[in-house]
Amino acid sequence: LTVDLARPVLPIREILALQVGDLIPLGQETGAPVTVSVEGRPKFRARFGARKGRRAVRILAPIEEREPDEAGDEPDDSFELVQGGAGA
Repeated sequence: LTVDLARPVLPIREILALQVGDLIPLGQETGAPVTVSVEGRPKFRARFGARKGRRAVRILAPIEEREPDEAGDEPDDSFELVQGGAGA
């Protein structure tokens, strides 16, 4: 079980210059939903919190797992706005 806080992108020079006490900006608002993964697969959206003095996550909703299409490929979520009428 893993919980992704964020996936910041840092230049290698900044990574090499990191020192104890440095802060890494996550680029995400405090309280924003996070992803909970099981065996590397996203399963839930959640929020961080605490319970009985220990860190915890509250599950908000499941992440729907999509079925691959008949060719074994992942479904295509792309959408293209087409200008003009039918047959354009």
